[in-house]
Amino acid sequence: MGPEFNFVGKLLGPKGNSMKRLQEETLTKMAVLGRGSMRDKQKEEELRASGDPKYVHLLEDLHVEITAFASPAEAHARIAYALAEVRRYLVPDNNDDIRKEQIREMELISDPQVATGAAAGAESGGGGGGSSAGEHPPQSITPPAHAARGLPPLVRKLPASLPPPVPPPPAKRRVLSILDKAKMALDHSYGIHDDDHRHYSFDTPEFAYDDYADYGPDEFTEVYNGEAYGK
Repeated sequence: MGPEFNFVGKLLGPKGNSMKRLQEETLTKMAVLGRGSMRDKQKEEELRASGDPKYVHLLEDLHVEITAFASPAEAHARIAYALAEVRRYLVPDNNDDIRKEQIREMELISDPQVATGAAAGAESGGGGGGSSAGEHPPQSITPPAHAARGLPPLVRKLPASLPPPVPPPPAKRRVLSILDKAKMALDHSYGIHDDDHRHYSFDTPEFAYDDYADYGPDEFTEVYNGEAYGK
């Protein structure tokens, strides 16, 4: 599906920022492994032929490895959330919301003055919409009928023996919160199915994923090429 599409570039994002944010948001570690996972193709061929166990992943198909270090329940919840988020990046569409956001990010990286100008415009346009306190007359507050008759509020008639609901333990709340995020991500993901006849654009004349050739900081290079996983 979409062999001409650079899924690695879309997942990594400008300077590797998209994948960094995914890891921070899902509390997981991600690495692009397998054939085509190294930028230096000649070095990849050499390492693949070397037989070194730490590069055995180069014999596998291109894939994303997701790991989480936590209690079993929370680790499974984090990975489920990460899988749901990564799935959104595996759509061969150069015009979806993810792509548009990455284009804006590339523009800000190439021209920081764009961000400065946008912030200045927001500050200058935000000061004229205020209203004075005297424009709205004070509203009168009518006491409830039971107060006028001297009756106690209805809430006082509730039995005092009812205990307050017991909140779930912090670990369980955290797991449920992560699972809720995973469900929301799945509900809003762009899944590809056999009956999906949408047209996906592979051509972007203004920005191409070749612009992602510089994958960014050196520390992120290890996450991309998988070499850190053998140390």
